[in-house]
Amino acid sequence: MKPEDYLTKFQIDKIKAFNEDKVLKNAIYKVLLAPLYQHGRMEQGEHDATKNFALTPAFNMLLQKREMWNFEMLGQHTLASAMAIQFLEQGFGELDKFIVEKVDKKENEENSHQ
Repeated sequence: MKPEDYLTKFQIDKIKAFNEDKVLKNAIYKVLLAPLYQHGRMEQGEHDATKNFALTPAFNMLLQKREMWNFEMLGQHTLASAMAIQFLEQGFGELDKFIVEKVDKKENEENSHQ
């Protein structure tokens, strides 16, 4: 499926403008991915491993009786979290395909006189 199949020309132009603003694009990228990458990350003076997206289900499992532990579900949750990161990364890769075509000013002037 091509972007033209699900986006209007106006939306495509807005994405192109978004890509031109490297500061905004990088900021949005950080905001969307920070919760996935930084949960439970050690910072100077503090660390809370219970906020780690991969460890939280394991900590919750430890609170249950051992016979209720479900390692298959734990693995599925971890895999789903990793896939979420991958999908967001791929989405930002797709955004990079929307570029504003640069027109050489001199070439444009020459073509307009013909």
